[in-house]
Amino acid sequence: MDTRSSTGGRHTIPIRIDQLARLFNSLDPTPFHERDLDEDAERFIVDWRRTPPNDQAIAIVVQLPSGEADMASTRIVQDAMRYNFESRDKQASRELRQLLREGRRALFIGVPILAFSLIASQLVANLSGEGTLCRQ
Repeated sequence: MDTRSSTGGRHTIPIRIDQLARLFNSLDPTPFHERDLDEDAERFIVDWRRTPPNDQAIAIVVQLPSGEADMASTRIVQDAMRYNFESRDKQASRELRQLLREGRRALFIGVPILAFSLIASQLVANLSGEGTLCRQ
């Protein structure tokens, strides 16, 4: 059973798997260090990450079967985790920059249109004699 624990200011997320290949997306043909994590494994990690305070460090502990627990497997898992979450972070940053760019563009278009609309409404109201600018 997977359990969470917090020790020494670090939130630990243990992942127990019965074979290393289950940790990775089976449809991804790239080498291990660049492979995507399995969707379920990534979702599990991300969901547990949302639990502790955002400023608390996390440690992901992958428990491999004894036959696959060697230095090469350890390095593969570390590289894959790092690659996967760095890629995810870069993608989120790109999406945020794009969203902010679109927001600024909408603001620069919307503010002049709003100003023009307010001025035009005041001009129409003044021509009809009921505007706030004509009041004494």
